[in-house]
Amino acid sequence: MPGESSILLPYQLRYLNDPARRKLLVKSRRIGGTFIVALEETLRACGLRNQGGTWAFEADTGVRQNIISASEAQAIEHLQECRVHLEHLTRMRGAPRVVADSALKIELSNGAEIRAYAANPRTIRGGEGDVTFDEFGAMARSEEIWKAAKPLADPSLGFPDGFCLRATGTPLGDDNKFAALALTEQGRAFSIHTVSIHDAVADGFPADVAALREEAGDADTFAQEYECSFLSSSSRYISAELWDRAVYYPGEAPPDRHDDGAAGYDVARKPGGDLSVCVEVERVGDTLWVFEGEARRGASWDTQEAWVAQVLERRRRIAVDSTGMGNQFAERLQQRFHESRVDAVEFTGRSKEELATGLKLALERGRLRVPDSADLRRDVLSLRREITAMGNTRFDAKRTVHGHADRAWALALAVYAAGGAARAERTEAPRIEFTSERMFSSGNPFGSGNPFGGRTRNR
Repeated sequence: MPGESSILLPYQLRYLNDPARRKLLVKSRRIGGTFIVALEETLRACGLRNQGGTWAFEADTGVRQNIISASEAQAIEHLQECRVHLEHLTRMRGAPRVVADSALKIELSNGAEIRAYAANPRTIRGGEGDVTFDEFGAMARSEEIWKAAKPLADPSLGFPDGFCLRATGTPLGDDNKFAALALTEQGRAFSIHTVSIHDAVADGFPADVAALREEAGDADTFAQEYECSFLSSSSRYISAELWDRAVYYPGEAPPDRHDDGAAGYDVARKPGGDLSVCVEVERVGDTLWVFEGEARRGASWDTQEAWVAQVLERRRRIAVDSTGMGNQFAERLQQRFHESRVDAVEFTGRSKEELATGLKLALERGRLRVPDSADLRRDVLSLRREITAMGNTRFDAKRTVHGHADRAWALALAVYAAGGAARAERTEAPRIEFTSERMFSSGNPFGSGNPFGGRTRNR
């Protein structure tokens, strides 16, 4: 395409000029993958065709583009990339004009449309045209989405050759359709492009690999996010299948009534550190409905306190991470709103076990419905349960560019603050733990704290 080749790097050109109708792009983060995929979509919508590496107009032959993203926010962002390309393409002689533009659809004067969808198998059936599975590795219910959307690109009586089918993304475990296409015979019909950060840098991409490696925090995270490695999902505490069963899509949630709600707040402060996250839940019957959480980085304590105050205007209770620097913050909140509304939870091995177990039990019992959020899903699936050398259970997650499972812990705190999805059903026998100073019980049927009603010294 005139004027574009000078700004595209070799790996981008290889993907763009590949004439295959089935293409898979397994990519590192931050290398312009969405940019080049959106360019191919826009070219085909405008009526240009790949003729052996040269793109040329064919009269009135724009192809509808169906972009299925891991979330609505990502769908909107992807469509914005298409708009950037359209600004240049529509200046060319013979190019179509934009006749209508909305958040999730662009209509062109040649009759073609560029449509973006959140990954909902109920709303992407019907129609035909090219199909792009965007950030497919992070997509909930990827097998169901594939079955619903893939037929849009299949051959038909009017289009016996069918349409283009693309799947792109960064790996997230090996238990999803994206991994199956990249690693097994299921992807044998695809032309597979794998571009790690090393490949991109070798082709001229300006990245500091050492800095990215340090930012990733550990070798596994760097391997998955930047080196295109599909890590084993066997060590996940909560499986993708369990999470995906609980997902609801826009329009399926009940009205947010605010009459029996709670929230969880994971604290952070440093501008370049983890995220401060608040997740809110609402109980309807015996089910907790989770609402999309908000995440902020580097907010001041006063800003965070004002944020909590807004949440408590619509929720009756909040559980706040009081670990380390969060201790004084939680104390300030309790003084302002009273301990009956603010539960300070210090993250210890035992408390994290209770939080993670409560979250998993709620999912297993079908008492938790979660939004179609790729960020929340990624954080929850990153939780790991490990057995230490001393035989203790440890819950943690790798620190990544997305944070430190901050959304997952905020969600677990919200479930805890709401009383758990099924706390009354728990049947575990009381456990008594002996220490040098006191003994106390967890799961005590007579109430929390010491089962004997007060501190008992070991004399």
